[in-house]
Amino acid sequence: MVKLKVSKSIFKEFPQLKIATLVVKGIDNSQVDESITKKLRDIENKLRNELTKEKLAELENIKVWRGAYSWFGAKPKKYKSSIEALLRRILDGDNIPTISKLVDTYNYISIKNKLPLGGDDLELVDGDIKLTFATGNESFQAINSKETKKPKPGEIVYKMNDDILCRRWNW
Repeated sequence: MVKLKVSKSIFKEFPQLKIATLVVKGIDNSQVDESITKKLRDIENKLRNELTKEKLAELENIKVWRGAYSWFGAKPKKYKSSIEALLRRILDGDNIPTISKLVDTYNYISIKNKLPLGGDDLELVDGDIKLTFATGNESFQAINSKETKKPKPGEIVYKMNDDILCRRWNW
């Protein structure tokens, strides 16, 4: 069983950090679920009526992530946390694309609770996942990209061995 290991130094710098994990097994993730898509569209419309981009910056969950990004050197105006990027996309009038049952579900939960969520296919994970500070020697390849990049030393990353699963904590 894959374990999520969090570096003690992360908790030292962010003592109020709370992390949860969920393992889902035995689900057919090959299809989109229309009931989940409907929930996504409903929450998107609700948020468009409740929020503006100006109000977004005032949300405590957004402030916290901007502060964390600034702390490890990722400029929050350039690199948005996953939740801020999703909310901005919605406020720009775009819909969150439907991808699969699991991705659509965690996007819905993320948007509804204004918290960053992410996922990995554990069948593709070889070893434990670590939330830690990058050394700068690890490798990262973005989705739909052939280019391999290196994180900046000190950047907070999820990694498996020396492969980065997620850069800039939840970017």
